[in-house]
Amino acid sequence: MTECLENTPCEIQRFMRGADGRAYIPGSSVKGMLRTALLQQIIRQNPDKLPFESDMKHEGKNIENQMINTLTLKRDRNGIPNNKDAVNSIMKGISISDSEPISNDSFTVCKKIDLKKDGSFNTINLVRECIKPYTEVVFHLKVDKRYFKPVGIQSDFEPLFREIIRAFDEDYRNFYLTKFRNLDFNEKQLKNDFLVLGGGSGYFGKNVIYTRFGFEKGLKKVSDYMKTKTQFINGKKVFTNSDDYGLRISPHILKITQYQGEMYHMGICDVDLERETI
Repeated sequence: MTECLENTPCEIQRFMRGADGRAYIPGSSVKGMLRTALLQQIIRQNPDKLPFESDMKHEGKNIENQMINTLTLKRDRNGIPNNKDAVNSIMKGISISDSEPISNDSFTVCKKIDLKKDGSFNTINLVRECIKPYTEVVFHLKVDKRYFKPVGIQSDFEPLFREIIRAFDEDYRNFYLTKFRNLDFNEKQLKNDFLVLGGGSGYFGKNVIYTRFGFEKGLKKVSDYMKTKTQFINGKKVFTNSDDYGLRISPHILKITQYQGEMYHMGICDVDLERETI
């Protein structure tokens, strides 16, 4: 336990650890991050292949089924490839290990801070065990390019990898970060193209709604969806009543934290790819 708001004790949310007690990031989390970025890129390049518009609850999954689950490894009883089965996902072409163990010296405990559009802050009565800024975490990735051909990806993975990161970075900045004030810490932290990783990083980095619909229509759809969402504050269920559409940003909260007197975005990661000697 630790002290949070007004000397109120609160539980620390611990980082993922293995049976040996050593901290790591699951490869499945990184694969999910890459899936989102890759799907955004496929949407940009193939807007004519998008499925019909559906309700927000199913929109993202329907897009994924249509544009990523394009292999023919599993078929239904009529012999038609089943695009609702993840077995047919082109992500089978990417294998990512869990990270190498992360040293305990690389961790700190950080408060959960919500930054509003107007630059004001709201500190939540919650703390997390977090990796310190600028810590390097290593994963091992293998790629089989054959699985990407059904969606028209013929290039080597390395330029594709860098392009999807660049495009994700562009969307995240244009549709989201630029809507907030009081982000003086951006210039230092966001020099390079980035992806967003982790449960504490918020809604935007895990969804493709804005990429599909553009800002105006995406804003309306996400705003309406957010009104139906609930959150728990001090153990109580609270409905979201904010007029995100009127604020011209949705979600209207940016997840940040503080470390050694400086503010940091939650989950922002510089990503690099190095070819191993075989």
